[in-house]
Amino acid sequence: MGAVADAALAAGGEVVGVIPGFLVDLEIAHTGLTELRVVGTLHERKALMLELSDAVVALPGGTGTLFACDRRHDQPNARRPAGTVANAA
Repeated sequence: MGAVADAALAAGGEVVGVIPGFLVDLEIAHTGLTELRVVGTLHERKALMLELSDAVVALPGGTGTLFACDRRHDQPNARRPAGTVANAA
């Protein structure tokens, strides 16, 4: 995620990060973002990311990536941005 954020920033884009506080405490937060929103839990992170998103693109990652994308479907009345999965392997 950091490499994608860095590339977007280098190209003049804006990047909003959403991270749970415990990861900030572990010094894992990207400090060069346009905006960094700190939330209490991973569940809150996923909900806020969906709220802020117009679309979701999943790049190769682990099970956490799939879980985050799956959140688009587990809230029946929630706003659902468009989504896709890119396999760049």
